[in-house]
Amino acid sequence: MPKISVSLFSENKPLVTKIQIMRITLSILSLTLLVGQAISQVQDFHEYHLSNGLKVFLQEDRTQPNAVGAVIVKGGAKCDPADATGIAHYFEHMMFKGTDSIGTIDFANEKIYLDSIKEQYDLLGLTEDKEARANIQKVINRLSVKAAGYAIPNEFDRLVSHFGGTGLNAFTSDDNIVYFNTFPGDKINLWLELYAHRFVQPVFRMFQSELETVYEEKNMYADNPFTAILEKWAALSYPNHPYGTQTILGSAEHLKNPSLTKMQAYFDTYYVPNNMALAITGNFDIDEIKPIIDATFGAWEEKPAPVFPTFPAHEYKGVEKHKVRMTPIKVGAIIYKGVPSNHEDALKLEILSEILSNNAETGLLDELRSDRKLMMAQILSDSKVDLGNISVLYIPKLIGQPMGKAERLVLDKLEQLKKGDFDDRLLEIAKVEFKKSFYQYMEDPNWKLFSLIDVFNNNQTWEAFLAEQAKVDAITKQDMVDIANKYLTNDYVLLRSRTGFPKKDKIKKPDFEPILPKNTEAESEYAKQFKAKDTIAIEPLFMQIGKVGEHNLTEKDVLRDEWKNKVTYFHADNPMNNIFKMTFKYGVGKNQNDLLAYAASHFNELGTDEMDHKEFNKQMQLLGASFYAYTTDNSFTIQLEGLEENMTETITLFSSFLKDMKADNDKIKQLFTDTKQERKIEKKSAQDVIRYLFDYSRYGENASGLKRKTAKEIKALESQSLVDAIHDALKYELQVMYTGTQEPATIKAIMLNTTLVEHVGKDGHFNDVVPFVKVVEPTVYFINDPKAVQSQIYIWTPGNALDEEKRMQSKVFNEYFGGGMEGIVFQEIREFRSLAYGCFGQYILPNNPKANTMFLCGLSTQADKSEEAIDVFLSLLRDMPQKPERVENIKNSMVKSVNASRTSFRSAPSLVANWELIGHEEDPKIKALNYVQNNFQFEEIVDFYNAEIEKDNVVICVVGDIKTIGKDVLAKYGKVTELKKKDVMKF
Repeated sequence: MPKISVSLFSENKPLVTKIQIMRITLSILSLTLLVGQAISQVQDFHEYHLSNGLKVFLQEDRTQPNAVGAVIVKGGAKCDPADATGIAHYFEHMMFKGTDSIGTIDFANEKIYLDSIKEQYDLLGLTEDKEARANIQKVINRLSVKAAGYAIPNEFDRLVSHFGGTGLNAFTSDDNIVYFNTFPGDKINLWLELYAHRFVQPVFRMFQSELETVYEEKNMYADNPFTAILEKWAALSYPNHPYGTQTILGSAEHLKNPSLTKMQAYFDTYYVPNNMALAITGNFDIDEIKPIIDATFGAWEEKPAPVFPTFPAHEYKGVEKHKVRMTPIKVGAIIYKGVPSNHEDALKLEILSEILSNNAETGLLDELRSDRKLMMAQILSDSKVDLGNISVLYIPKLIGQPMGKAERLVLDKLEQLKKGDFDDRLLEIAKVEFKKSFYQYMEDPNWKLFSLIDVFNNNQTWEAFLAEQAKVDAITKQDMVDIANKYLTNDYVLLRSRTGFPKKDKIKKPDFEPILPKNTEAESEYAKQFKAKDTIAIEPLFMQIGKVGEHNLTEKDVLRDEWKNKVTYFHADNPMNNIFKMTFKYGVGKNQNDLLAYAASHFNELGTDEMDHKEFNKQMQLLGASFYAYTTDNSFTIQLEGLEENMTETITLFSSFLKDMKADNDKIKQLFTDTKQERKIEKKSAQDVIRYLFDYSRYGENASGLKRKTAKEIKALESQSLVDAIHDALKYELQVMYTGTQEPATIKAIMLNTTLVEHVGKDGHFNDVVPFVKVVEPTVYFINDPKAVQSQIYIWTPGNALDEEKRMQSKVFNEYFGGGMEGIVFQEIREFRSLAYGCFGQYILPNNPKANTMFLCGLSTQADKSEEAIDVFLSLLRDMPQKPERVENIKNSMVKSVNASRTSFRSAPSLVANWELIGHEEDPKIKALNYVQNNFQFEEIVDFYNAEIEKDNVVICVVGDIKTIGKDVLAKYGKVTELKKKDVMKF
């Protein structure tokens, strides 16, 4: 059992009582015991190898309403050939195009064109003459258009949706490629069959259009103001390894010369059973599915394991200094050599990181910010499969602080750590935070899945992974001193970035004919046979809501209670661990009191007469507790979490802090500098600017960017006014949401007389509405950003408040028009024309049924594609493609996805509380499902589209390079209002 240091006491009086010390000790012990509980929770965990070498991880978890499954491939971007970077990532995109059986009406004839396309790409890679290259690309385009005549776009996605699968996705990292989605546990046999088939014979169809999509993804990252510095950081951290010499997306030059031959070689080398894993966690029966796995994934042909390339590690010698101009504000990094993710010191370094910087900002480096010596200092441990690094990122004060002085402040803190000159409690805090976070992650099947990915990457077993977490308890202060001296040496890299903006590659729009498949509604023979196997009807699971005090409540997911006038309580049991979470949502926000927008940030900087904010946060952490406050337009929310056995002490401590908060004008300076820094970054981010422009187009002078205070106005604020704003907020109508193991009566008894509840009495403003500005003609709002590679575009039309039936119609319309990869928008904008990496088109329904609705489209596209992108969007808006044959698939998908989209126990109370605010006494999916099953026809999509979507007075918002887009282009869409950034957002 860890010992609590005597440094818990100050010289004058104890900061915590002896009772609290006992509770803290028990807290740490309870988290230790949780390791044993976790192992018992996973007693239905199986890991084994199939005869072909495929690793299988199965985690049965009956607390979940669904399952999450993934196929993992070792390798990732580090295995890209040096002359063909981006291959792994690009291949990941192609894995959604189907196989020789999925996505085609006639593969034999399609293959003739695909083989010719492959030959032309190989020829393109060998050709340097510009004119010759252009001719080859025209040949590729003509062949691609011909091949598209046999393709069935998005058929794989439609098959996943057919059995209720949701969240279909994939990602490529430096070390692996992962394909995953959520699905109803009852349909696991279909998921296994489809995913097993997916990897047997993938086909590289619609290659050219997907290449343009990858370009758009690269453009998107190019416009991020921190992409360049992150790439530089990786290059300095791993100068001899692909981690640093290559990027996941690949170089622009290599993307211009893609090789299908090299892509096939990558697949043949790394997509082999004994280099892959199947991982599934959630609601299913292990014994039932193991034979199915043997019959599906077990049928994969055994192949030799790949031999991974090795690279020499880089040894830092002395101090390497690198100066660049790559960021919108000054940023620095001190980079040390670290360890790979499976190294014996990895866990200790993670705990060391917590001592230096943590979420509550009580670490040694955090003190530099709280003491206003730096804008920010934070440690980052980057552990990959082959190598790792330890970096301290820091931001000097915006004005007048030299980079060298900032570095010295950081290095002094590291020396303090190396000497053991730190509060003993920081180690205990780090242990508690580490283990609490671990068990919170284990509540979520997605996080479990990612843990399994790490286990596979590191050649571990799940049992060894859990045992590694348990080693935290044995770590001592001397271990931290030793590990700090071992790795935080005098050999490191200094990276200094001053304000500057790296040159961006602006790729010219290709003169290609769009690839428009003719068979968008066709079905392959495989699909027909696959759907015929879907014979098991799923009993939908809905959120069950009861009232405290009623009988037969054991089957209820959420219990509701009225504590007193204007205080409503929502309760859900925690079946996983002893960590509670409480949310206090008050009915007042920025729209009613603009000071609350700044009060929430100021909150964590304050203390009381008895203790400053650092001491308060440490005491909270020692109890295993933390808090977070934020403000929305109509609500002020405090989230509090911690250990059940310390709940009374946690609530008492936090309530006392709220009551006795002491204003501190010196902390306003921190709020001012934080705000100034954030807005300097916002100003350089096109993604941020478009959001403020869009908000301005809807609300005019009431837009959030204009209603907020300038940094100078924030500097002039009085701390007491923000404290008063918080105390006033605690008087408004309150919703309390709890998940944990306590009984509702216990929570009520603890909470009623606390500062969080006792003063509530004012009417809430949860459903207040700010109306849109009136749109009387087609309008274009534009902000010029000459350095942007992409144009950020929002297109919207105002809508009416909708009754319940219309709201249900809108959801089916959204499924048809903008619903994922098989929706009209995705196909027309991305799949066929490659105009964007991400795009959407949805009818937006706010929670409040009285609030403004709207139809909204959005995309990011290369600047010289802007006109085409807007034209296509407007054509879809004004003349919606009508495909009635999709209705049955949509209905089927929506019905079967009910369970897969069911919320977790943590989110259930907040979800039910939101339903109540908009007038629902039961799960709204009950009526929605009944409507879809029994009433819905395609004509209703058309009727909704005709009745509720304004097609004339359309508003278009654009942020981009006007020289490339053309002012005359924008003028053809309506009245153009050109604005500056300062017109839509205060600085």
